[in-house]
Amino acid sequence: MWLKLRRPEPARWSIRRKLLLLTLVLLGAISVFALRAAQSYSQRAAGLSYDRLLTGAALQIAEHIGLHDGRVVVDLPRAAFETLALAPEDRVFYRVLGPGDAHITGYADLPLPTDEADVRHPGDAFRQYFFDASYGGEPVRFLVLSRLLTETDFSGTIRIQLGQTTRARQALAGEISLRAVQLVAVLFLITLLLVSAGIWMTLRPLERLNRALAQRSPVDLSPLEVAVPREISRLVQTLNHLMLQLGGTLNRLQRFTSEAAHQIRTPWPGCAHRRRMRAPRKTRRYGGVSSDRSSSLPTGSAIPLISYSNRRC
Repeated sequence: MWLKLRRPEPARWSIRRKLLLLTLVLLGAISVFALRAAQSYSQRAAGLSYDRLLTGAALQIAEHIGLHDGRVVVDLPRAAFETLALAPEDRVFYRVLGPGDAHITGYADLPLPTDEADVRHPGDAFRQYFFDASYGGEPVRFLVLSRLLTETDFSGTIRIQLGQTTRARQALAGEISLRAVQLVAVLFLITLLLVSAGIWMTLRPLERLNRALAQRSPVDLSPLEVAVPREISRLVQTLNHLMLQLGGTLNRLQRFTSEAAHQIRTPWPGCAHRRRMRAPRKTRRYGGVSSDRSSSLPTGSAIPLISYSNRRC
């Protein structure tokens, strides 16, 4: 026959267990929220860092675009690609488009944004737009930088498209997330230890009260003298009032027991005294010779006299 193990009801759980469980739930919820926030922040921080690298490289390329004999000439600066080389694991793609999106140089099959929303570069006439797309089987972050090129006999918009794979930014985001996870884990453990110590210190007065009650004698009903916080002092006052009432009840019971024992012991000497006082009166009633009735009776007749006296008493 299988024995069913009964789990204790939540109402019977210890205070320490309830507080620890509540602390774990709260810390878990806060940790999940912090991890989500850290992950989102790491993605934005890594993306912003590498977007600035793309912007710097595209601006360097835009500054080296000019006109020569009515034609757009692009002199790709080496410094622009050295900036992007800070992420050695990533691949870089570029393209320069002239007026009317005429291809000038670079990768001709790079994807263009479907819904372009231009963002002006602060303090300049450049307009830039970031978008994500897949190229060569890898996710790529693209920047399209537009510049208005005007000369005496030429006016048109030059577009510079620069792309970079996302390996480095994903690695940076993962590293930031890992650091955030480590920080949250450390804070979780420290907070849990501090809360556990606080719970232990909070429940110490109850343990002192328990020891004080356990060490008392069964007949000791004096008031408890235990230093406890204000929240537990009412419990101590209630216990002292209960022991005071119990002491009064025991005193009354003791007095009642003493009186009852006295009443039980007192009638027997009185009965013997009354028997001695009745004997002369019985002798005079019968007109006997002796003052003791038992002297004129046979030896066996003393037993009825004692029984008679006991029945009268």
